[in-house]
Amino acid sequence: MRIPHLPILFLFWNAAPVVAQSWRQLVPPPQQWRGLVYDIARARTVLFGGNMFQTPDTWEYDGTEWSQVTTAITPPPRAFSALTHDILRGRTVLFGGMDNNTRLSDTWEYDGSSWMQVASIVSPPARSGHALVFDLARGRTVLFGGFNLADTWEFDGTNWAQVQTIGSPTARIGHAIACDVRRSRIVLFGGMSNGTPMADTWEYDGIHWFQITTVNPPSARTGHALAFDLVRGRTVLFGGQTTNPGNNSFNLADTWEYDGIAWAQVAQGPPTPRAGHGLAYDLAHGQSVLFGGQGDGGYLTDTWLFGGGSWVPAASNPPPRRFCSALAYDGARGRAVLFGGYGAGFLGDTWEFDGTHWIQAVPVNAPSPRYRHALAYDSRRRRTVLFGGTSNNGLADTWEFDGAAWIQITPASAPSGRWDHALAYDSVRDRCVLFGGRDGTASYYLGDTWVYDGIAWSQVATIAAPTARYGHAMAFDSSRGDTVLVGGAGSALFSDTWRFDGHWSHVTTVNSPAPCVYHALAFDSARARLVLSGGTTSFPDTWEFDGGNWFQLATPNALQGRAGHSLAYDSARGRTILFGGLDSNSFIVADPWELLAPPTPTWARHGLGCAGSAGTPSLDPLGNALPALGASFPLQFTALPAQPGALFLAFGFGIARWNGMPLPVDLGTFGLPACELWIAPEPGAGILLLHGGNSSSHLLAIPASPVLAGLHVAMQGLVFDAAVSNGFGAVTNAGVATLH
Repeated sequence: MRIPHLPILFLFWNAAPVVAQSWRQLVPPPQQWRGLVYDIARARTVLFGGNMFQTPDTWEYDGTEWSQVTTAITPPPRAFSALTHDILRGRTVLFGGMDNNTRLSDTWEYDGSSWMQVASIVSPPARSGHALVFDLARGRTVLFGGFNLADTWEFDGTNWAQVQTIGSPTARIGHAIACDVRRSRIVLFGGMSNGTPMADTWEYDGIHWFQITTVNPPSARTGHALAFDLVRGRTVLFGGQTTNPGNNSFNLADTWEYDGIAWAQVAQGPPTPRAGHGLAYDLAHGQSVLFGGQGDGGYLTDTWLFGGGSWVPAASNPPPRRFCSALAYDGARGRAVLFGGYGAGFLGDTWEFDGTHWIQAVPVNAPSPRYRHALAYDSRRRRTVLFGGTSNNGLADTWEFDGAAWIQITPASAPSGRWDHALAYDSVRDRCVLFGGRDGTASYYLGDTWVYDGIAWSQVATIAAPTARYGHAMAFDSSRGDTVLVGGAGSALFSDTWRFDGHWSHVTTVNSPAPCVYHALAFDSARARLVLSGGTTSFPDTWEFDGGNWFQLATPNALQGRAGHSLAYDSARGRTILFGGLDSNSFIVADPWELLAPPTPTWARHGLGCAGSAGTPSLDPLGNALPALGASFPLQFTALPAQPGALFLAFGFGIARWNGMPLPVDLGTFGLPACELWIAPEPGAGILLLHGGNSSSHLLAIPASPVLAGLHVAMQGLVFDAAVSNGFGAVTNAGVATLH
């Protein structure tokens, strides 16, 4: 029997679908020497290239967000190439670069949907570190310089031709050029000539190169970027790299403008110092767009906007870092919280990710800068808990973050100072669980287990336990009610899997990731899967654990070999989030990724029920049934009261928050003490079912619509049971059906 309610099928039809499984990069990858140009016809900033070992990718920025463009054909891998946009033909032009120590001489064009190689009768010699710009007045793409070269070439869209100019800059690499449209001049500044950074300004009119002498020009540099601000009539310069008298290289963060007569410095950071970044002028929004480059702590993935005056962050990401082991999802506020790590030194910053943007928090108080610490989110007390880490010595401090302030906790007892330990929050037993790590003592590797209840730490003595280790990973499996530990290193490099429910037990699996350390682990509560990513020294890439066995997933090249990064599961959006780490080229990176759900139907138990007169009622599929589109999904209820009665099955689409409160919610105030709500029920969405006692089943019809593919439907039952002490009833565990 059904009670009056909005039809469940109507709710299904109006819920947002979730796309199929893959790793998806949220911003362009962190590389330097990528070309950045503005496509006026399509009002898009185009980014390309940067890595000589991987297939290059194409990205576009619409003034708000970056999106990756997939093309059937892509130019081969390269770095130190050059890019410009031919406004008259609506084509982005690419020339040369270096592919694994081989300099290239190929020409490519991109029309907004496809890359095409151009076969020119004559072509400039192979080169890297050169510069391209489009001369609007003469309708030509102009190329100058590159490694050991001082030649000038022009491309009319069909063929290249060398220009024998009167006068010329010296041979150089890493210089930058822009087209001053108002004066019909190509402006060149700096670069490196014979290993020395340059500070000279040149202009080209199509026939001659003229050196311009200005008062107080920018300092000598290479790897900087230029763009012409058409609205304000200024050539804008940012950053680059130079050397000091001791011949040590360092990055710059200064902004300059050139009006055709003189240079003037207009800002000094932010953005942070960098070289090899991209800069283009977005005419539609009247601002220069800057992306990425190599900063002092590693490769950058931030986007900045400049319309004159000061730079404004558009899509700012945390600076590059590794060994943070410190990303936790705050379900109450729908934010992933990141703290600290190691990049350009020890970091002590706090960042939050809302699924779209990173926002740097400015909390009251904060832990000292550190790395190799651990975070976990206590959902009952709505606190992100931090313990330990190192900044040259093992720390033993406990901190909590409520979204506004970090608060140091001083419990009577606590684990000893350590780093490279692991921390997870057990929502069933309301405890943070800590295991292992290492310290500066003779024992070095630790094998102790501690739990934290929000007031005090207490050590747990267990009969069995994992071997002492560091660099392992832990996550709480809310479907099976235990904390899972994987891998690490100590007396050896480990690949073992353990469970902790108050006692440790070893899990024997048919398959497992290779032995690994500094990997990352998160629990996908919608699919009841643990996701493992990366690690050293065996680089196990991406694996999933279903509670019984491990399965390897396909991993993009850019994520293979990642170590010292962080993972967290965003339960509101159904995404596993990855940030930072050390890539396979040993570069510290700052790129965010997310893992989407696979295109298969799944069922995941979620949370726990509470005891009724016949035990704790349960909700599960019947047999091995899965929630397939166009089928009936059989549900089974067990441990129901012995006498015939009724139960109410509630439906919703969330497992993170309900009515502004983080889940689970204590139902004691609703007359159900010791019971918890684990889903966010939709108003009026539920079914009243009659049962004959002990057990019951129900067929849930699922529409055959592809629009619903990937949709997460959460459900939990309220069992009416007059025989329990509260005189009202009990609840089942929750479950999440992922439709496909």
